[in-house]
Amino acid sequence: MAMYLLPAISYAFFYKKYVGLLILLGAMYFTFSLGGMISLFLLALIIIFISFARNSKFLIVSIFITILMAIVGWWNLRDQFISEYEEKGNSSEVREQSFVRTIENIPVMLLKYPFGIEQAENTVELEKKENFIPTNFIVGYYVNTGGFLALLGYLIVTFMTLMISIGAVLKGNLLKEEKVIYSSLIVLFPFIFQRTTIWESGLFALMFVPSLLHYMNKYKRIF
Repeated sequence: MAMYLLPAISYAFFYKKYVGLLILLGAMYFTFSLGGMISLFLLALIIIFISFARNSKFLIVSIFITILMAIVGWWNLRDQFISEYEEKGNSSEVREQSFVRTIENIPVMLLKYPFGIEQAENTVELEKKENFIPTNFIVGYYVNTGGFLALLGYLIVTFMTLMISIGAVLKGNLLKEEKVIYSSLIVLFPFIFQRTTIWESGLFALMFVPSLLHYMNKYKRIF
């Protein structure tokens, strides 16, 4: 949920939809997503940079105030967010175990199943296979289903997207639409550590890819 709110928040800010922005920020709070709040703080810093990059003094003051507000907010809300995370119980534990098992098993999987593990009719049958990686971590999913080539393709697309977005923000002179696109992609990158990401959704193809292709056609390079 938090992942899909971030592009909407960026859009509401740059297009000055302030009532909608307040509603979206309220919705973000009630997701109780620790990752979402961290990405929201990062989004605030990127928005400040995009908006005030030419005024260095105002930029530094704005960043300082934002960081100060984030520290005060975390100090007051940390217990609530930690409590919500702990209440997830098995869900959070499974995510952590999935991440660890993926990192441990990737070398073995790539050597033993270079084109992905043989699929089964259901998850129960898959879990019986040696070195099977639970799919709560999207990288593990690609290693399972497509092996080395799938992992390589995913990493290339993901990091290329990140580099283009950072490059575009640093160059400046962005249209409103581009500000929304590139600021969103940067803050969505940390979500690769969960089960599904924006890169697997139709939203990526319809909303983000056109701007990425336009950037590459314009500058003939990634960064």
